[in-house]
Amino acid sequence: MKTKTRKKNNTVTEGSGNVFADMGVAEPEQALAKAKLAAKIAAAIDEEKLTQTEAAERLCTDQAKVSAIVRGRLDQFSTERLLQYVQM
Repeated sequence: MKTKTRKKNNTVTEGSGNVFADMGVAEPEQALAKAKLAAKIAAAIDEEKLTQTEAAERLCTDQAKVSAIVRGRLDQFSTERLLQYVQM
């Protein structure tokens, strides 16, 4: 049995450096800032080996909000609020 191989024309487009802008997200700079802050929060939680409940206690919030941050569901958070969490 012979296998046919096809050449694919792959085009590569260089990104702008902001994936949110490349995807057409409204307010891409704000979305990128929030994503970076959420990544810092998630990394700190992981580094300290905290449960989401323990992290919520330290951040004076509830576990559901910590879960949202860790999962990147950031619509309910302002950049300022995430910055406050990073500083706690």
